[in-house]
Amino acid sequence: MVDVRYNYNVGDLVELARYGYSPKNPKDIVLGTVVAFVDATDYHVPRYKIRVQYKSPVAENALDEYVLSKQGAVVTVMEYDIAGRKEGASD
Repeated sequence: MVDVRYNYNVGDLVELARYGYSPKNPKDIVLGTVVAFVDATDYHVPRYKIRVQYKSPVAENALDEYVLSKQGAVVTVMEYDIAGRKEGASD
């Protein structure tokens, strides 16, 4: 097991980075809630289980069909796939 420092906590509301950055169009923002930590294996990058959600009920301008199809699903992401915490995140 690799020693990793997790920068987000279970329950944090986070914005998922879209292709490495935060989208310019607010309708494209994908939010998620951290639901669990994933042990790092090959990488020293923290990984998280995130429940995918959107800022609006329908993400008409979602940047890709993969994320659009994952509404409400739990996905695994690496920390660099998180653009940052949002209001409502734990301290």
